Order: sequence, then structure tokens, then C-alpha cells
Amino acid sequence: MKIAVCVKQVPENDGMKLNQADLFAVELALQLKETTKAELEAVTMGAPAAEAALRDVIAMGADSGTLITGKAFAGSDTYGTSAVLAAAIKETGGADVVFCGTRSSDGDTGQMGAFLAARLGIPYFSRVISIDPGEEGLILTRRTEFREERIRVKPPVLVSVLEESNHPRYATLERLLYSLDAPIRVLGEDLIPDRKAAGVGQDSPTQVVDTCQAEMAGKCAFLTGETMEDLAAALEDCLAGAGCPISR
Repeated sequence: MKIAVCVKQVPENDGMKLNQADLFAVELALQLKETTKAELEAVTMGAPAAEAALRDVIAMGADSGTLITGKAFAGSDTYGTSAVLAAAIKETGGADVVFCGTRSSDGDTGQMGAFLAARLGIPYFSRVISIDPGEEGLILTRRTEFREERIRVKPPVLVSVLEESNHPRYATLERLLYSLDAPIRVLGEDLIPDRKAAGVGQDSPTQVVDTCQAEMAGKCAFLTGETMEDLAAALEDCLAGAGCPISR
């Protein structure tokens, strides 16, 4: 069995780091790798510096990493990025199970898993919290708002892993040292010959025209009163003063 986990390097303050939601996908992929003795490859698209994200995943326990990089890929939206990732997974021999995080902290679309599964032509399951080998394929558990579902599925399959559904491991010293010199496969722009048809880079269907820092403002008011009626009246006055009167 071969497993691929897709990760992303995202901005954090003045630097870059591995996307937090992807850590839960990496941990679940590692658990499946350990129970099946599978090969685990980390895959990312980004600038050459995104190699650091792959080394972080290798330090956690992945066997190898693939970086797809090129100026022509810059500005790709979810649609275009999924085309690049799918092509990379196929180029490196395919995968029986593909793992994704639920979202990235920069784009935050939550759409990559579905797009990528469609590009690969394989089933997709979201909000997965566990995946185990069974007699006839894999048994995965997904948590919805109201219940947990146990589903039997035959590979290939793509899953996005619910955040906070496990405890991502720390890298050991041995793995950290190994990750420093672990080989990273690099794929370039020739991976996607017809970038316009694939919707990659400046040919993506959507373009980010501007970004800005959201302004967060808050105000705290302390209410006092001898009785519940006094407190209720004070709250009503406070809300009315803030432009939110209570309709009676």
C-alpha cells in the first residue's frame, strides 16, 4: 500500500510554517502507515522554501517528500492547485489512500479534498477521525454534527481529517536528523503542459485581488443591580445604547 499526504506551508507572523490543520492528517496517515507497513509520501506545492514543510513531515515519520514548484503555479486557486497535486500524485506512482487537512489557515476554502478527489477520480470522505485496515478494504470513521459513521471502503480513496481529532506526534531526535538530508523529489512546470486548460496560476478561475488585515474591536460593559429585574433592565439599556434595542 502507498499513502500520500498533502500539506501546505502557510504564513505565520513574519515567517512560514506547516499548516496547523494538516498536522492531524499527517498523524492519521502515520497511524495507517504503522498498521499496514505502507509507504508514506508527503506532497506539497509552493515556492522552493516549502521544502521545509516536507522535511517537517518526514521528521514526524513520512518516508519521502515531493515538492512541486514553479513561477507558473503562483496564484493558483483551489481548482488549479488540485490539478497540480493530482498530476504529482499520478507522476509518482499514484496512491491507495490520500490524506488532506480540512482547510488551510490562509485560503481557508475547505475545498481541496473534494477538488483533488474529483481530479483523481476516486471516492472522497470528509471529517474523518480514524481509518483502519479491514477484511475487505478499509474501515473509516467520520464525525458529523449529530453522529459518527463507520464506513467500509476499498482503496483508492481520499479523506480529509477533522481538526482536533487526534494528537499529532512530535519528531524524535533520530527522525529530525534523518529529515535534514532526506531526499526530496522536485517536479517543475513541465508537470502541467497545458496550464490554461488545467486552470493553473494566472489561468485559475478565481484570482485574489486584495488582502487586508481585519480590524478587531470590542467593548466590555459591567452591569450591576440588586435583583434580576434590575440586571435585566440594565442589559436592556445597554443594548439600546449600542443600537440593538430589544423588541417587546
